Amino acid sequence: MRKLLAILFVFTFLLASFPAPQAHAAGGEDQILRIGLYYGSNALSEAKLQNVTGYGSGYMLGTMNSFDEFIPYGYLSEVYLSMVYGDTYHVLDPNPYLNYAEAAQAAQSYDGGFVRYAEGYFYVLIGTYSSSAAAGDAAGNYGPEFTSCSCHSNTISVKNTQTGEILFQFRSNSQKLAIMPVFPNGTWTSDDGSRRAITWHKANQYRGIFEYSLTGTLVNTVNIVSMNDYIKGVIPYEMSNSWPLEALKAQAICARTYAIANLGKHAADGFDLCASTCCQAYRGAGSANARTDSAVDETAGMYITYDGEPIDAVYCSSNGGATENCENVWNEPLGYLRAVRDDFEQYVNTGYSEWEYTITLSEITAILRERGNDITGSIVHAYAEYTDAGNIARLHFIDSAGNEITYRGESCRTLFNTENSSIRIYSQRYIFEDAANPRITSNAQITNIAASGSASSSSSADAASAYVLTADGTFSASGLYGTSVPILSASGVEEAVGFYTTSGSGIFTPGTGSGSLSADDLPVPTTSSGTFIISGSGWGHNLGMSQYGARAMAEQGYSAQDIIHYYYTDVSIEYAY
Repeated sequence: MRKLLAILFVFTFLLASFPAPQAHAAGGEDQILRIGLYYGSNALSEAKLQNVTGYGSGYMLGTMNSFDEFIPYGYLSEVYLSMVYGDTYHVLDPNPYLNYAEAAQAAQSYDGGFVRYAEGYFYVLIGTYSSSAAAGDAAGNYGPEFTSCSCHSNTISVKNTQTGEILFQFRSNSQKLAIMPVFPNGTWTSDDGSRRAITWHKANQYRGIFEYSLTGTLVNTVNIVSMNDYIKGVIPYEMSNSWPLEALKAQAICARTYAIANLGKHAADGFDLCASTCCQAYRGAGSANARTDSAVDETAGMYITYDGEPIDAVYCSSNGGATENCENVWNEPLGYLRAVRDDFEQYVNTGYSEWEYTITLSEITAILRERGNDITGSIVHAYAEYTDAGNIARLHFIDSAGNEITYRGESCRTLFNTENSSIRIYSQRYIFEDAANPRITSNAQITNIAASGSASSSSSADAASAYVLTADGTFSASGLYGTSVPILSASGVEEAVGFYTTSGSGIFTPGTGSGSLSADDLPVPTTSSGTFIISGSGWGHNLGMSQYGARAMAEQGYSAQDIIHYYYTDVSIEYAY
């Protein structure tokens, strides 16, 4: 007779004392989050788990209750598990058991016996058969009360990945299967407390609990973690784990704030947030290191508010020189997402500091038709409008009959990125100009915004002779920055147009927007040559914090709080525990 599933968790006092995660105040580090890993159309035909060597020795089976507490059934010592849709037949002992331990003990009496949970009760099933008739014939070998049993449409089978042996089945219309990685002591941590359970899933490592449900025959996978573990699983995938600590801390504060403000974004899917950049990139513990973990721990409970409420702390990889007012990208104006001139990104390699394409009216016509637009003849004219920050605001296209098609806001960033086009627009910060008669040649020509806050000045300071203190030492202001020097103003507000000298006595303040063009005053061209230049910089939607800008600021000695206040307007940083 084969060994039953694994070592049975039969000591009831261990079940009673098993630690369950508790829900805490919004934003607290122990708050429980559900993160959708694979679901809906991306659900899996087989969801696999494997204990990370030295960080777990098996799994606890159970469910989650309405208080986000894990309710354990029993323990499996297997370190390789696969969750699949149950579509086979078995022999059923129809006598229910009140707990897993009793059913598992009874299952030991049968070769091929295992436990099924079904709507509040535990049953013993035996064998695997391809048809109801075959299972029915086999049932006669066990006694008159034994019957054939199918898996039903809502059954999840837990198998040993290596052998294919069924270890457990779960069937419920109202509950979801939860599986928690544990050590042999039945807890999150090793006996000496030095290690926490971690699990491999789809080449990534995760802490916390895995919850499963079905979409048809596919398995949805949700990771249930504390806020602290979630943020630790975001930071190294949104920023390099080698970046300066203060940049990572700013990212941690933004990520935590975003999570708080967007809890339940995917409630219709059965979880809070997804693991993709639709929400925030989350891949667990694999790339975390001491630096990224410290960034989370040192900002524990910190989040950003505006008028006392958590902000939607969106951020982008790089803005190319200026962020944007929210209403110029999305629809709703938000007081904390205002356009900010960014003179920091130029001091780091963002990877997208310059990109350029040429495009013809015939190519534009094809793209617009691919986008579903009705066009009479072809597009014969096109031009752009810009915001005061120098970012794209609108694209106008006129066809042969004089009909106009207009794209606004974020759609200007995505318009040209079609399957049949080689053009890839990466940010809102680009120009769209007639190649023969450009009105502007750079977004920087429209700079009618300052850095976050208002420029200030005290005694005069000569940029050619003054020095500034950065994280790497003292440098000549003119050599490091030219005439635009980013630094912190006396009021504590970040300024991209002034700096403290190392003596602290002077602030250099060159003119802001001096000689720049007005976005509203750019003339509307009446004709076009037929060829256009698309030239830009940055990656993302140009709202909120620039991740590369945060890196540059941190390298120059700024704190995480400085970074937050630079990119988000009129905000406060508060604490939740």
